[in-house]
Amino acid sequence: MRQSIKRSLTITAMAVLLFGDTIPVLASSADDFMVELSSAEAGQSSALEFVIDFTQKDYQLVENKEVLIQFPAEFSVNRQISRDEVTINDWEPEDIHVVGNTVSLTIPDECDGDSRLYIRFAKSAGLKNPPAAGSYQLTVTPYLKRVDERDGEEQTFYLRLPFTQSIEIAGNGNSPASPPIQPQDNADQDRAQVLIQIGNRSGTQIRSVDGQVQTQVFSLEAAPYLRNSTTWVPLRFVAEGLGVRVAYDEQTRQATLQTASGTISFTAGSRMARVNGSVAELSSAVEVKNGRMMVPLRFITDKLEATLEWEPQTQTITITQKQ
Repeated sequence: MRQSIKRSLTITAMAVLLFGDTIPVLASSADDFMVELSSAEAGQSSALEFVIDFTQKDYQLVENKEVLIQFPAEFSVNRQISRDEVTINDWEPEDIHVVGNTVSLTIPDECDGDSRLYIRFAKSAGLKNPPAAGSYQLTVTPYLKRVDERDGEEQTFYLRLPFTQSIEIAGNGNSPASPPIQPQDNADQDRAQVLIQIGNRSGTQIRSVDGQVQTQVFSLEAAPYLRNSTTWVPLRFVAEGLGVRVAYDEQTRQATLQTASGTISFTAGSRMARVNGSVAELSSAVEVKNGRMMVPLRFITDKLEATLEWEPQTQTITITQKQ
């Protein structure tokens, strides 16, 4: 039985490779799918952009193939969207068709082999939010390829893979985003510092409050490390050491930092972060080491507006946050 299954898989792979017409449809996934509206108010016209990252799945875009964008029935979609009102990875689509609430875009040659899909509709494209507040589902189905090596030979598989994500629409002129939260325990702090060392599972937090210096040394589950010219640090230890609250959702594997100026969210395994609701791309996907979320040092310090000092001889990092 096992030999017969292997033979069947090989034949299918050859059919896809030679003819490109056999396209399996897989289940939806929203692991690395982020959507952003310029206005999230009910009934308002809005620009829309979204990012889908295929890096973790080893999928790539295919030139001259279509990506289907299914807007919720409650959205108003302009039937006359022009090519210069839409971009795919910063390029104009080769072609565009609108049927009902489905927009079909043809991937340009320049995007062939890209491991992410970034599409932006300008406000002039005429998209209009639903008239009522609520949660609506956007489905995007790109045509993808994956190159695998089997039995010593390189084989290319093609597939259509739908991705679904929620769009939150607010009513009465209110944004659905959570308001910034001011940490109460930061009110009387003059300065906060975090000292960490590459490869060392010991970290120090220093707080100066009303001229009184408080120093605490902690044992870390995961030590900071260097990889691909990027320094990775434990998110919670650094953030909380600087007086920033961190909330973690186990179901979505998302950590949210609540600062005086807004929110910053990271998702394990994703290169996409959110800063005050806007999508930001990291140099690499967020990692988890010994149960601790690790993030790029430069990104987190920049977003928290903290100063950074590096001692090359001891590989010690000092992060300072003025309160």
